[in-house]
Amino acid sequence: MPAHPEALLPLLAETRPLIAAIHDPTAERKLKELDDTIVECASLWLDAAADRGSVTPGASLKVSLTALVRSPVQVTLLGAKLTGMDGAPALDLAPSVLVFNQPSQHPLTVRVPESQKYSQPYWLEKPKDGALYTVPGPSRHRQA
Repeated sequence: MPAHPEALLPLLAETRPLIAAIHDPTAERKLKELDDTIVECASLWLDAAADRGSVTPGASLKVSLTALVRSPVQVTLLGAKLTGMDGAPALDLAPSVLVFNQPSQHPLTVRVPESQKYSQPYWLEKPKDGALYTVPGPSRHRQA
């Protein structure tokens, strides 16, 4: 199967609703891992690029979503979900069948919620002590 990982997609697709029906933290983690495996087996590439590097809470920014499937399988893009932002909206897109090796572009306008906290480097979250910064342990770093 290493030469044709897309051959596993029908089995993985059958497995997904079975795992999704289990309401357990371990099952939720496994569902995320299964979704990642499906993306890898389909050779799906997704990218989101904002039109600028910073934005303030309450403002909007334009995001260009690019999707590309690099294997000869049928993939339909239904939407996208932003992460790393409080109350990040799920973005509904018109169903779009991706064509093998042809990028599919989707422009989106995203409003940053008023409640979104300003981001900053994790070592600046706490005040420094003289010339030293207080840095939390690795497990306490926020993922962006």
